Amino acid sequence: MSNMLFAFPNLADDAILSNGRYLATLPQSNVQDDRLDKVARSITTALADTINDFDLGTSRVIRIVSVLSHNLSINATIRIRGGEDPTFAVFNYDSGFLDAYPEIYPSGVLAWGDAGLWDGKAGQGELDGGYPIEFHHLVSPINKGQYWRVEISDVSNPLGTVDVGKIVISPGYQPTINMIQGLSIGYETSSTSTETDGQTSFHNARVRKRKVDFRFNDIPGDEGFVKQFDIPRDRGTSEPFLFIYDPDDTFHLHRRSVWGTLRRLSPLGVPFATRTTSAYTFVEEL
Repeated sequence: MSNMLFAFPNLADDAILSNGRYLATLPQSNVQDDRLDKVARSITTALADTINDFDLGTSRVIRIVSVLSHNLSINATIRIRGGEDPTFAVFNYDSGFLDAYPEIYPSGVLAWGDAGLWDGKAGQGELDGGYPIEFHHLVSPINKGQYWRVEISDVSNPLGTVDVGKIVISPGYQPTINMIQGLSIGYETSSTSTETDGQTSFHNARVRKRKVDFRFNDIPGDEGFVKQFDIPRDRGTSEPFLFIYDPDDTFHLHRRSVWGTLRRLSPLGVPFATRTTSAYTFVEEL
């Protein structure tokens, strides 16, 4: 396990977008909108129509690229490239085409007959049921470039188009000392229930959102004030960003990576002159 990662800032938000072909009513610029349900929709599933090129304005070191809230089919692949050439004839980094849906089930946890028993991947039934599996790619080795391309190959998508709700391209912030033991992650909901006099219950079901609680106890003072002190100032409780529990994760990367907002703004603690503490409650945005 490596130290957690805040995918912040998201440089894709202010980049110049180009390439690909998207509907005028659901334009490519929607991948820069923080609302995941406001998707960009390609005109067709042809590879040339589903490309997203980002000009960051200057060369930047990038640690993570994520594609959130998509409708990709089970055989879709995604390729990430970065470099200094806007045509991508030459590039510094090339991930190659990666499965949009990687292995998510460790050996031994599934029962006989379950989808994924042999290949560790989600089955079509799970995807049809809305099981959310976002695409997170940790750039390795960490690489630098002004131009980054997110290339989606899903030509057999039965819907005939590709939808993408959000793309994250970030240098990330990985604390030098990891969060302390005791993190909690789970679901919360604002669903309500009403019971009649006859003791029949009626439920107003609302969506379930992940919530993560964690804290840091021993961050060096300079890092604490330069990095962690500025996150609440920049994000507040209304501006989402991406939390990655463990960048080295394999099976659980999608389960423990959350696009969300801070529930509250906690002060930076300074128990010693050269050390800081901080606490976070992070709630998923859908």
